[in-house]
Amino acid sequence: MITSRAPDCFGAYLDILDRLDEAFPDRELLTRAEVAAWLGVHRNTVTRRFGWPRGMISKVQVARSVSGIAQIQEEGGQEQ
Repeated sequence: MITSRAPDCFGAYLDILDRLDEAFPDRELLTRAEVAAWLGVHRNTVTRRFGWPRGMISKVQVARSVSGIAQIQEEGGQEQ
């Protein structure tokens, strides 16, 4: 089931992904420090937000998390 939030989140996801592509045009994987600087937050905040399982994170993962798509998918596509 697609929620009413999904179209807004998808538009935000595409916008964020475009911005990441502009900021990091030749890279697909980013470091914690790069993501933190781009978001304007401390590296520890990025670690808590993304879990940071490996040394780097993809632009797609960042865009999904920041846009809220990841939360909708975790909820099973249903609003609470």
